[in-house]
Amino acid sequence: MSLSEYIKIGADPEFIFRNQDGEMVNADTILQNGDMGLDGHRATGELRPKPASNALQLVANIRKLIRKGQEHEDVKTLDMLAGHYKFNTPIGGHIHISGFQMDMNVLSSRLELVLMTLSKAIDNMEERRARKGAGYGDAESAPYRTQSTNWIEFRRPGSWLLSPQVAFANIWLAEAVCYAYTGAQSDRPFLDLKGKKEATDGIIAFANNMTHVPNSDIFFQVVDGLFNRLPLDWNVDSKEAWE
Repeated sequence: MSLSEYIKIGADPEFIFRNQDGEMVNADTILQNGDMGLDGHRATGELRPKPASNALQLVANIRKLIRKGQEHEDVKTLDMLAGHYKFNTPIGGHIHISGFQMDMNVLSSRLELVLMTLSKAIDNMEERRARKGAGYGDAESAPYRTQSTNWIEFRRPGSWLLSPQVAFANIWLAEAVCYAYTGAQSDRPFLDLKGKKEATDGIIAFANNMTHVPNSDIFFQVVDGLFNRLPLDWNVDSKEAWE
C-alpha cells in the first residue's frame, strides 16, 4: 500500500479582513462558526476545508470555501489578507497530517526545514520576524500540536492564502516531506536542500528527489512562476487570486 492510499492532509489557514479605508475589521463582526469561521481570536478568520489525500485536492477544497464565502455580502466587499503578521496580529497557515505512525519531533523538524526554507524564499521576512516575536507557532515553544501518534498539526507557517499557487507550494512540500519520511530516501532530500546556499535552489533540490509524489509536475510549474516574480506582494486582497 502506498502512502497516497491512506495519508490525509488538512489545514486551517487564517486571515485578516481589511476594509476599503485600509482599516482592520474584526472577523467576529462578520463571521460565525463554520467552514469560513472564527478561530478563537476575534480579529482573525479561519478556513476549515475538507481534508484530502493530496495537495491539489486540498487546494481545490480551499477554493470552494473562499468562493462560497464571497456569497456573504460583507466578505465580498472586504480584503482578505494572508501572511504572517497584519495589524499587530499574528496569523498562521497550520497544516494537518494524519494516516501513518510518526515520530512527532522528527517529522516536525523536517517540516520545519523544508517549509521554512520556502518561507525564506517567498514570504515577507519582516512579518515573519514579528510573528515569531509574538510567540505564535514559534520553533522553540510550540511548532506543532498532536492528539495521537498518527496526527500532527504543524503550526510554523504563516498564512499561505495569498494565492492558490502559494497554498499549493506549501501543502505539496508538506506532503513530500511525508513521502520522504516514510520512504526509502532517508535523509537524502533534506541533505540536498541543506547543501544549497539559496532558499530557492534548496527547494528545487529537495523537489528533484520527490518526483514520485503526486502532482510533482504541477509543483515545478508553480514554483517556477513564483520564483520568477519575487518578491511577492503580501499586502493584496487574496480573494482575487482565488476567483
